[in-house]
Amino acid sequence: MTIEPARPNGEFINDLFGHVLMFWTGLQRNASSVLSEQRTNIPDKLGILKKMRDQAHQLRTMAEKEKFSVEAFGKVLDESWQLKRQLASSISSSKIDEYYELARKAGAEGGKICGAGNGGFLLFIARPEKKAAVRKALSQLLEVPIHFEAHGSKVLLPFEQ
Repeated sequence: MTIEPARPNGEFINDLFGHVLMFWTGLQRNASSVLSEQRTNIPDKLGILKKMRDQAHQLRTMAEKEKFSVEAFGKVLDESWQLKRQLASSISSSKIDEYYELARKAGAEGGKICGAGNGGFLLFIARPEKKAAVRKALSQLLEVPIHFEAHGSKVLLPFEQ
């Protein structure tokens, strides 16, 4: 395996994060059971995994060489989510599928679940003028503000003293 740093073009990151929405589903799960089923299914799902790898390369190329396109980025995310759902029966649920469809009907260009699946966070890409409609469609979920962080994920939680 080779790890190469991504070198997004100047405005791509700002443009991307100007279109991102993230919501906590309120659904918690044991990721190990989801990952265990995925691992068992690998021999039968190699074609899907290769397509997902190719999509990652496609997104990297977009970030490095193209001006941000919400439609193109959202389309790849949506296709990736549809593929990921096929890796294991426990990746999605009727509730997660419902949230996803509500967001898409409200104007999200695409999205995906973050992490192993079957709970956690849903991430969507939407035009700024569609964000309010997506927020309204998912008003029963907690929106989690998300910003670019050059040094990795940071979660800030308010603690009562």
